[in-house]
Amino acid sequence: MAISRTLTIIKKLTPRLLKYRNFRRRILRGETIPKEELEEEAKKFVDTMIELGPTFIKLGQVLSVRADVLPQEYMKELQRLQDEVPPAPFEQVKDVILKEAGDVIDYVDPEPLAAASLGQVHKGIGKDGRKLAIKVNRPGVEDLLKEDISVIKTFLPLTRLILDSSLVETLKLIFRQFSSRIFDELNYEKEAFYTSKIRNELEGFRVRIPETVKATRHVLVMEYVDAMKITSQEVLNKFDRKALAWRVFKVFIYPVLTGEYFHADPHPGNIAVDEKGNIVLYDFGMAGYIDRETRIKLLRMYVTISRGIP
Repeated sequence: MAISRTLTIIKKLTPRLLKYRNFRRRILRGETIPKEELEEEAKKFVDTMIELGPTFIKLGQVLSVRADVLPQEYMKELQRLQDEVPPAPFEQVKDVILKEAGDVIDYVDPEPLAAASLGQVHKGIGKDGRKLAIKVNRPGVEDLLKEDISVIKTFLPLTRLILDSSLVETLKLIFRQFSSRIFDELNYEKEAFYTSKIRNELEGFRVRIPETVKATRHVLVMEYVDAMKITSQEVLNKFDRKALAWRVFKVFIYPVLTGEYFHADPHPGNIAVDEKGNIVLYDFGMAGYIDRETRIKLLRMYVTISRGIP
């Protein structure tokens, strides 16, 4: 591992971990921490994750739904990572887009439509005239992921010197799951496969999933679907919230209980609603597979819980 990168990670993360340890100890003692103090530190934590780049931005997105690990103020601040990730300059991705998918693309907007932890999306126009959404890997992201994962793997056990054992074990589990799946998200051929499978499983659910135009290892070209982020005020004002929440629940739980493949990254940045009220799903880079035996066990567990059987 590169010494300079290792030192950068340690230098930037250690103050944030020490501050979080202080909060955690106070919370476990039953103390009330001023909301402003939590919010200020949460902002510093998220700013640090952004500064450290793609690996830590993705980790932050994973942590943003872990109420068992972080206080609500941290989770709320981490939602910024769904919308406020700085994009790579267009010049750094243009050649990859044109080399791998130039045969189906007539124009690419240099201004990114969205930027995520591992890639970014540009609007474009296809050779056939239709609007496109073009997803491309961030430059050098695979090498950076390998380097950062090596650093984290080495130093995560040492966090026992700072954090309590139960939290460290939880973080180790999160990291094992993260590191075992993260490289699949870089392979857009796999994402196109998962997209097709899940689209078939959700037929009849008033769900729109962009059609794939072309998929290569580093570039994914899809039809452009205009929609509003599900947590936007526009959606919350226009549609019945309870009904929408129930539909979203069904969209994500149905493939888990009845199908083979399911969307495994259901944060608000990947869910939208179109003008007609259809749910729009994006980003199938992180998908899961459930075999028949596991699915039956899950169904039995849910039935047991619903019946209140001890």
